[in-house]
Amino acid sequence: MGNISAYFLAGAAAFAAAQAVLFLMAGQSARPTIDGSGWFLNSGTGIAVVAAVVAAASLIASKVFPLPLRRGWTAFVGGGVLALVAAVFLFGPGSIFPIVIAAGAVVIAVAALTGAWVARFLR
Repeated sequence: MGNISAYFLAGAAAFAAAQAVLFLMAGQSARPTIDGSGWFLNSGTGIAVVAAVVAAASLIASKVFPLPLRRGWTAFVGGGVLALVAAVFLFGPGSIFPIVIAAGAVVIAVAALTGAWVARFLR
């Protein structure tokens, strides 16, 4: 059960860290919002940064805490999506928040699966 928690925390930390850096780089450290340029879904670069960080964290978690792909990936994505939902409501959800959550969850899930899948080949 301990490995599941590690995956969950890694997913949450990966999303939160990537998003925090994007806000700081956009100069939105005082009062960030999901409408601002620092929100990851508002630019291709932001999506790529979050996807890269999430994939790398998923790869590392898969190597450090070996679990079957589905179990580790599910926990990792759960943590990442929980951090995403918390960020959306912390920064102001806006009127299209269900779409924002769904699109963000897809980015996190695909990136995490890519990282976990690559980890399988790096034995």
